[in-house]
Amino acid sequence: MIIATQGAGPVATIDVLKEAGVSFVELPVEYSAEGILNKIRLTGSALGQEAAAEALAVKVSADLDAAGAAAAAAAGGDPKRVLFVLTAMGGRIMAGGQNSAADAIIAMAGGVNAAQGFDGYKPMSAEAIATAKPDVVLMMTNGGDTETTDADLLAIPALALTPAARTGSVVRMNGQLLLGFGPRTAEGVRILSDALYGGAEG
Repeated sequence: MIIATQGAGPVATIDVLKEAGVSFVELPVEYSAEGILNKIRLTGSALGQEAAAEALAVKVSADLDAAGAAAAAAAGGDPKRVLFVLTAMGGRIMAGGQNSAADAIIAMAGGVNAAQGFDGYKPMSAEAIATAKPDVVLMMTNGGDTETTDADLLAIPALALTPAARTGSVVRMNGQLLLGFGPRTAEGVRILSDALYGGAEG
């Protein structure tokens, strides 16, 4: 059996597996608490472990609710504007817009996505970033620019004039924890919220 998210590829490889008679289960991609619980339940059903999956879903649901409530309280009605930077190679900023995992985790952690007006991950111009006025730049620790220091990142012309650059505000997190949307997402929400609003160390 192969369990994969919808859109997994390469498509030709998936087709060969299906034609070979391999049991192939596709899980829907939905960046929300409900989407996480749905994936847990569907995985449990595929494995014949419905009871265990439901028990896990109940636990994860409570954890997500608690993390979300704590994040909202930490934001206190004054949410930080967060720009998720997927890559900054060559000074070109690839940012996370709406309908992305980055957009969803920022909201769950009590922030506001500074990248508006586009879906998914796309390049942003220096003008668009200046208009976005991010308070914080968010990146993955295991992304493509792990060798770039915070100072070098914030010195990129597209970021240099932002509030984030003026305060030196860069948050780096494990990519799977940040964008994976699985049973550990509540932990990611707590760590990001703490980083944004000065809570305890994650």
